[in-house]
Amino acid sequence: MATPTGVELIQLIREELLKSAELTGIWEKKLREIERRTYDAAQFLDELKQMVREIVLTVLSDNSNRRITTVEPAASSAKPAASAAPKKEPRKRTPRKKVVAPAPVQGDDLIGRPCPLCGKGTVIKGKTAYGCSRWKEGCTFRKPFGN
Repeated sequence: MATPTGVELIQLIREELLKSAELTGIWEKKLREIERRTYDAAQFLDELKQMVREIVLTVLSDNSNRRITTVEPAASSAKPAASAAPKKEPRKRTPRKKVVAPAPVQGDDLIGRPCPLCGKGTVIKGKTAYGCSRWKEGCTFRKPFGN
């Protein structure tokens, strides 16, 4: 069952492919190919790791100050018996270090760079989006113009 926090998070995700059934289909296809030993599991994991890296960099560089409301799960109605042991003091949180993300690469600056998904091809400019030169070999990297 979807939680309010989960629904809110999905609404905040800007990368449409990440929310799409298309991406699920791509992953399922590659997993079937891994089962048949026609696709390398290590390559699949590398592609996933690279996609997560890109998403994290995008989120870190997002200055829109969007927030997600978190709701604590409801406590169960069965409460444990009171213990004779003294309660521990809550830990004090140490302040987090600010992470500075590198400036995102935009537009035509992508062309000619190594593909961020497969790492083997280079980024090329298509009719509607940037993509990988190894698209015929199955690389699914795609970045629409203007994003």
